Amino acid sequence: MTDDTRAAELDAIVAELAPLAQRYAFVRAKRLPGIALTTYTRMPSWRSEDPPLAAARYLVWIFGVDDLSDDWSVPLPELRARYATLRAVARGAAAPPGDDLAALLAEVRAALAQLPLWPALADTWACSLDDLLAGMEAERDPAPRESLEAYLAYAHLSIGAMQDAWTLLIVLNDASALAQLPTISAALRAEARVIRLANDLNSADKELAEGKQNALTLLAPYGDARALAEAALAEAIRAFRAAIGQVRTSSGRFEQCIAATADATVAFYKRFTFHEFDHRAQ
Repeated sequence: MTDDTRAAELDAIVAELAPLAQRYAFVRAKRLPGIALTTYTRMPSWRSEDPPLAAARYLVWIFGVDDLSDDWSVPLPELRARYATLRAVARGAAAPPGDDLAALLAEVRAALAQLPLWPALADTWACSLDDLLAGMEAERDPAPRESLEAYLAYAHLSIGAMQDAWTLLIVLNDASALAQLPTISAALRAEARVIRLANDLNSADKELAEGKQNALTLLAPYGDARALAEAALAEAIRAFRAAIGQVRTSSGRFEQCIAATADATVAFYKRFTFHEFDHRAQ
């Protein structure tokens, strides 16, 4: 694959996603190149494996709900009411007029509902959304967590990795996965820890300035917070590789996609953020 080929593929994905930024006010167009990179890195054959880009559209939605949750000007009761709406939409309710987040969620759900594995995984997907929102709500609690593990107990949920992965599983349509759901769930929790720690290393300075907790603020009393977080990330990567190694679908594509997602995200966060990445500038 040449650099020109990759750039052209990323351009094509961005072009497919760009109308979302026109239809939905919460979508930040500057994030689309990073989402395109994630999509293409793990699924070079996206035109055949996920032609409507349902998984990429869902990543756009995850960023949007994260922005809502991070907006502390939104009172907690209002945030909980928005979450209740999103939980209902995830289970088939219509999106209320004027709620763009709910509308995009309904759009993604409708695309997934056309796929063969949806009946078997719809409840799992909706429950994972519940976990995502519960993790995001927990981030509103300013009380310091007593340990890194106590922090990761909710922070691995709020990063959105598991929701993304269950969406990929539905898209890839390998029915052999259905007999391995507990093993897959364990692997996805391990993946989420990797992505959370990589994210925290990337955003530590920003979150410190905002007075928010992350892995580094919790580790600071014990020494060099960055070095300790990097060690925790290295251990999380080892645990993830062991866990994903237990997943063996018939096609092998799901475990390949999840491993590629974790590896690519760790590498991405060492250099970029989703707010600033521009593939044409690299």
